[in-house]
Amino acid sequence: LAGRHRMRRRRKTKAAAPGPSLSDLRERTKKHLNHKSHTPKDVGNREFKARNFEAAVEAYSLAISAEKKDPTLYSNRSAAYCALGKFGKALNDAKTALAMDPKWPKAYFRLGYAEEKMSQ
Repeated sequence: LAGRHRMRRRRKTKAAAPGPSLSDLRERTKKHLNHKSHTPKDVGNREFKARNFEAAVEAYSLAISAEKKDPTLYSNRSAAYCALGKFGKALNDAKTALAMDPKWPKAYFRLGYAEEKMSQ
């Protein structure tokens, strides 16, 4: 076992660069939406996965303005708000998702997570 064990190197963390401006995020979102296969929800999912949470919130907001009855959009935006530390907004979106679909477990998770973070 001793010969097979490898040590993992720690990655050096870089100082956080200032984030893009809101107008840059909107422009990037519009650019992605010019492709026919990309919906605002798809753009939001891609931006969330890339850890561009401001752009994800912007894309999910665009999707919500077009489709107000989809609880998934509110839940996804809640997750993005949580990642940004905006737990009040995350809580509101989680409550909206729950009002639309009271049997959806992920919405309860988002609600509980936002409530716990707000109480800390």
